[in-house]
Amino acid sequence: MARSQSKAKIRGLSLTRRPGEQITIYTTDGPVIVQIGETRGHNTRIKIDAPSTVKIFRSELDVLSPKATASDESDYD
Repeated sequence: MARSQSKAKIRGLSLTRRPGEQITIYTTDGPVIVQIGETRGHNTRIKIDAPSTVKIFRSELDVLSPKATASDESDYD
């Protein structure tokens, strides 16, 4: 099956950052700033500042899957 042209291409970038450092991702809605916080063992705190129009989800919640209902997504608006 051919890939739909409406789907955006996904690009990846792997970075090493220290606590207090940040990266900025520019979107059409404005910049998204990701700042690295403290690290404890295998856990790292991150802070994300983004325009209110940018939806941010933890991947383990998988709210964008076809199984998610409209009522599920409304909780994150």
